Amino acid sequence: MKNRIKEIISERPGLTVAGLAKKVGITQPNMSNIVNGKTNPSLETLEKIALALNVEIVELFEEKS
Repeated sequence: MKNRIKEIISERPGLTVAGLAKKVGITQPNMSNIVNGKTNPSLETLEKIALALNVEIVELFEEKS
Protein backbone atom coordinates (compact mmCIF):
# COMPACT_ATOMS: atom_id res chain seq x y z
CA MET A 1 0.00 0.00 0.00
CA LYS A 2 2.74 2.49 0.90
CA ASN A 3 4.26 2.49 -2.56
CA ARG A 4 0.87 2.84 -4.23
CA ILE A 5 -0.03 5.95 -2.22
CA LYS A 6 3.36 7.43 -3.16
CA GLU A 7 2.70 6.61 -6.82
CA ILE A 8 -0.71 8.25 -6.77
CA ILE A 9 0.69 11.37 -5.09
CA SER A 10 3.45 11.58 -7.70
CA GLU A 11 0.87 11.29 -10.49
CA ARG A 12 -0.98 14.36 -9.19
CA PRO A 13 0.81 17.60 -10.10
CA GLY A 14 1.14 19.86 -7.10
CA LEU A 15 -0.01 17.26 -4.58
CA THR A 16 2.30 16.62 -1.66
CA VAL A 17 2.18 14.43 1.41
CA ALA A 18 1.48 17.57 3.45
CA GLY A 19 -1.33 18.58 1.10
CA LEU A 20 -2.87 15.13 1.27
CA ALA A 21 -2.63 15.17 5.07
CA LYS A 22 -4.51 18.46 5.14
CA LYS A 23 -7.26 17.08 2.85
CA VAL A 24 -7.59 13.97 5.01
CA GLY A 25 -7.52 15.91 8.27
CA ILE A 26 -4.45 14.35 9.86
CA THR A 27 -1.00 15.70 10.65
CA GLN A 28 1.76 15.67 8.06
CA PRO A 29 4.02 13.44 10.20
CA ASN A 30 1.16 10.94 10.59
CA MET A 31 0.57 10.93 6.81
CA SER A 32 4.30 10.49 6.20
CA ASN A 33 4.30 7.48 8.52
CA ILE A 34 1.39 5.97 6.56
CA VAL A 35 2.98 6.68 3.17
CA ASN A 36 6.31 5.23 4.31
CA GLY A 37 4.72 2.13 5.84
CA LYS A 38 5.69 2.94 9.41
CA THR A 39 2.09 2.86 10.64
CA ASN A 40 -1.11 1.30 9.41
CA PRO A 41 -4.06 3.63 9.02
CA SER A 42 -7.52 2.81 10.29
CA LEU A 43 -10.21 1.90 7.79
CA GLU A 44 -11.74 5.33 8.33
CA THR A 45 -8.44 7.02 7.45
CA LEU A 46 -8.00 4.78 4.41
CA GLU A 47 -11.45 5.82 3.22
CA LYS A 48 -10.55 9.48 3.68
CA ILE A 49 -7.27 9.01 1.78
CA ALA A 50 -9.07 7.30 -1.09
CA LEU A 51 -11.68 10.06 -1.18
CA ALA A 52 -9.01 12.79 -1.12
CA LEU A 53 -7.15 11.05 -3.97
CA ASN A 54 -10.40 10.44 -5.86
CA VAL A 55 -9.75 6.70 -6.15
CA GLU A 56 -11.53 3.58 -4.97
CA ILE A 57 -10.10 2.25 -1.72
CA VAL A 58 -8.99 -0.98 -3.44
CA GLU A 59 -6.69 1.09 -5.67
CA LEU A 60 -4.59 1.86 -2.61
CA PHE A 61 -3.68 -1.83 -2.48
CA GLU A 62 -3.30 -2.62 -6.18
CA GLU A 63 0.04 -2.72 -7.90
CA LYS A 64 0.30 -0.45 -10.89
CA SER A 65 0.40 -2.42 -14.11
